Amino acid sequence: MGISLRLVLCFVALPCAAVAEVIDVELYNPLAPGDTWVYQDQSLNRTTFTVLATTEEIGNQQTQVEQESGGQSPGAEENYTNDENGLRVYRFYYPHLFIQGVGSVDTYIDLSPPMTLAHPTAVLGDLVSSSGTATFTYVGYGSVSLAYQSTGGFTYREEVSVPFGTFNALRLEYTLSVNGTVQSQPVSYVSTSVAWSVPGVGGIKSVTDSPEGSTELDLVSTNLTPVPEPAGTQLGALLALVALASRSGSQRTGK
Repeated sequence: MGISLRLVLCFVALPCAAVAEVIDVELYNPLAPGDTWVYQDQSLNRTTFTVLATTEEIGNQQTQVEQESGGQSPGAEENYTNDENGLRVYRFYYPHLFIQGVGSVDTYIDLSPPMTLAHPTAVLGDLVSSSGTATFTYVGYGSVSLAYQSTGGFTYREEVSVPFGTFNALRLEYTLSVNGTVQSQPVSYVSTSVAWSVPGVGGIKSVTDSPEGSTELDLVSTNLTPVPEPAGTQLGALLALVALASRSGSQRTGK
């Protein structure tokens, strides 16, 4: 049996190797200055996220700043990079965050090293883990450092419908946990998130569960335009090709 027929049988019946798609993460998470997304929650309240024109340096790294307006945390910001090092989160900022026994305080949460949500070239189904220190700075009141851990990755594709349209979207799942002690009291916080992205636009839907409750956001509008789905690289097919070629060569040489 020749290599070509073996490959045909492999692709039709798929007994040789699982097919894994390679993803250009930057395409699925655009972060250009001026990019804007408008989402609505379960109560049809709208929240706008905008990438600011200016970058912010954190730990000798220039980061893009995404700012929230409307919604539950107007003025909140998140600092990201999406480059050759992958999609990473450096900082969360919450203005006027209510702290029990203190009141409303501007709060920064810095992650060191930054939390990696995905490598620049991700493989569908592979998970990425990060760990380090989360430093909570309460402006005017000091700071406290706790340990953080995160695990996540792009898991599979599925059809998702939102007001912006219906898409075959990539599903990104991740969990963030923060643990430690504050004034001799144990602290534990865990949030899980699922986000769906499409090329050229980024996130079209997200669901987050945390101790504060569950939040769902669906994309209503954006200045970005979806682009055609890239063909992607099928790792399983390539591995099958290599294995079959090697096997065929061994048969010819009698090894």
